[in-house]
Amino acid sequence: MTSSIQTSTRPPAQPLYILRGHRAQVHVVKFVRGNKRLLSGDADGFIIIWDIVSKRARVVWRAHGKAVLGLGAWGGDKILTHGRDGTLKVWQVREGEEDMFSNALPVEGGMGHWKEPWLLHSLHVNTLNFCAFSMCDAPVVPTSIQSTQEVLIAVPGTREGHVDIFSLPSERRLHSIPPAEEGKTGMVMAIRILYINTSLHVIVGTESGLTSVQKLNPHSDTWETTYISKPHTQPILSLGVISTTHPLATAAASDIRYLTSSADALITLNPVQKIDGNEPLKICQTRHSGQQALSVRSDGRIFATGGWDGRVRVYSAKSLREVAVLKWHKEGVYGIAFSAIGEGELVQEGMEGRMCGEGGDGDGGEGEVGETLGGMRGGGGIVGRKREGKALETHWLAAGSKDGK
Repeated sequence: MTSSIQTSTRPPAQPLYILRGHRAQVHVVKFVRGNKRLLSGDADGFIIIWDIVSKRARVVWRAHGKAVLGLGAWGGDKILTHGRDGTLKVWQVREGEEDMFSNALPVEGGMGHWKEPWLLHSLHVNTLNFCAFSMCDAPVVPTSIQSTQEVLIAVPGTREGHVDIFSLPSERRLHSIPPAEEGKTGMVMAIRILYINTSLHVIVGTESGLTSVQKLNPHSDTWETTYISKPHTQPILSLGVISTTHPLATAAASDIRYLTSSADALITLNPVQKIDGNEPLKICQTRHSGQQALSVRSDGRIFATGGWDGRVRVYSAKSLREVAVLKWHKEGVYGIAFSAIGEGELVQEGMEGRMCGEGGDGDGGEGEVGETLGGMRGGGGIVGRKREGKALETHWLAAGSKDGK
């Protein structure tokens, strides 16, 4: 295990665009549809689908009666939303049907009716804490006649420290996983579910600062703990998974690592199976408590965290070294998301300044109703296609804050 203390002298980078649409705190953001759309969810239960090319809202609706905890995408036309109202919902929003819905923004005032997309599924789940769901694709069964790809959903269980796994579209509960350690670990605070080779794994972070990895034994249908550690003194806030060999989907267990951030100032890098004792591979003392919403970029080279101090910090996944600080929000950042990128273009670890290219002033561009950034909405022709291509190839990093932006 190695540890380090972070110091930084780089000036904070400024945003390229500011999307002003939510009236309440933005809790979660997520890029979908090949980076053509950005989802954002807020504390009032509203979802906004943003067009990345025009920087304007395409679809707005109120998915939940309380705060949105998590967002996901299933196939090209289904969006998952997880709310504190105790429900996890699956909505059908086809790209070609976006014009059928309202794009009136909550920040404009009023609580009128927004047309809801088609609701395909609604699961009643435990939301006594602030832990968002995690999802992964189930293995494809060659003999299955099911046309829809099955997905597995992991959520905190009704019993303290437990994790429940559901299957969609069947809506069946498949497993209830007990805590990896007996005793008082507290509530489940963060979850990641994934397949490593053909084995289903669940990574859990708890209120006590404990983090663990459990693997399903398909023969006995029981869960085995492959790694457990308690590097944090405060609750785990978020988890992220990386691979030392790309891509993650085909990596061996020995090549998989996961990151943790907490209410304390530590970030840790851990194996998914015990190597030399149950100790993290690296521990970084960042000197900044309350880093959450940890997001790993799709190439596995860097990750970012949102801070209670309103700053977004970007780190090297290999060394845990801070490589950039992004500052604009005056209040805490709750949601972070990278756009997916190809394997070709990589950000250098010594980067400074802007994360998404040069241009704009210190306040960034504005994105709200009545304004168009980057051309007319849905711009066609050669210019429109070039504009769209440039937007989709950009290495975006989105941050949602308590300030509603």
